[in-house]
Amino acid sequence: MARLKTNAQMDQLKAEIINFVKHNGPCSGYRIYTNLQFPESTARINLKKMVMNGELDCEETRYRKLYSIPKTVKDLPDTRTTTTPKMVSRGPKAAGKV
Repeated sequence: MARLKTNAQMDQLKAEIINFVKHNGPCSGYRIYTNLQFPESTARINLKKMVMNGELDCEETRYRKLYSIPKTVKDLPDTRTTTTPKMVSRGPKAAGKV
């Protein structure tokens, strides 16, 4: 593919990357740019910018980086609805031996 020159093309690339990661789950940079058929350098630069802007999350492993959609507050479990177990006292007062 030719060099990306306009903002519209860059926005289209970002949209394709986000759509690809949404449908395929966490992906390596190699998998992203080979499936989308973009030059490696263009994809790496844009992936780095998207991570810096918070559009993607990057988890670095020893040999690769996995890109995923960042979790929002809605995706996190609601801790207010879960009940925590009450503390059970095992002291002498609890047994009535005071």
